[in-house]
Amino acid sequence: MSDEVRRERHEHAALLVSRGRHQEAIEIYRALQADAPNDLKALAALRDLYTLLGRTADLADQWWLLAEVRTRAGRYLDAHFALERATSLDPDRGQLHELHAEFLVRHGGIGSRRALFRAAARAYIKAGNDEALWRVLRRVEEVCGEPFALLRTYAERLELSPDDAGAAVGLDGLYRYLGWPTNAGDQRAAEVREILRTQGPLPAVQAQLSLEKHGGFLDEAFYRELADRCEREAGSRELAEQMRRKAERVAGRKRWVH
Repeated sequence: MSDEVRRERHEHAALLVSRGRHQEAIEIYRALQADAPNDLKALAALRDLYTLLGRTADLADQWWLLAEVRTRAGRYLDAHFALERATSLDPDRGQLHELHAEFLVRHGGIGSRRALFRAAARAYIKAGNDEALWRVLRRVEEVCGEPFALLRTYAERLELSPDDAGAAVGLDGLYRYLGWPTNAGDQRAAEVREILRTQGPLPAVQAQLSLEKHGGFLDEAFYRELADRCEREAGSRELAEQMRRKAERVAGRKRWVH
């Protein structure tokens, strides 16, 4: 595609946006992007459109593409921040966590490879993506060592013999240790979310107290929502601060890794 044709298509897409014809503009920008992945103008326009339309998964894809462009240019810190943005927008997509972790393995950056690999594995478990899960478990074992080697051993035993009670108990214990949801914990976390929706923040705070013993977890964003509602609706700054501290523990502290 010539520079003149690209310029005309950019102008036409911008005109469509001004007229509220967003999907037509998106199709043009996507075609421009397919022709030249490093077209930063198309990438920025798509980010703006997906933000406007609330299409967070598509928006995460654009941050991922920006990370690839920055990596090819050797701008690793910028690439890292773009990947961090992508994973925060779509936290349940294991592929983004896995890509981010591999980026840190190769190039370093701010964050924890271990935490990202763990997040990837957890997301693949929730999605039922067994092929990707096995790949991540092998990779996380290489990068992080124990307890992931033991986790993979238990998982392999259960794959060969689903009635292996010892492996099932061992796997459940490791899930608790890693902060991953057991079946009971995952169900309990869903119950806490429903309680917040139907009964309000104070009953939800009480319900979440039993999560850890069930091997369950709530994500950072949920704890922060719970904190805000405790403060706003129940007038309890103390409970709000407790929930914010839990959010910080879930998020973990960032550090440089190489």
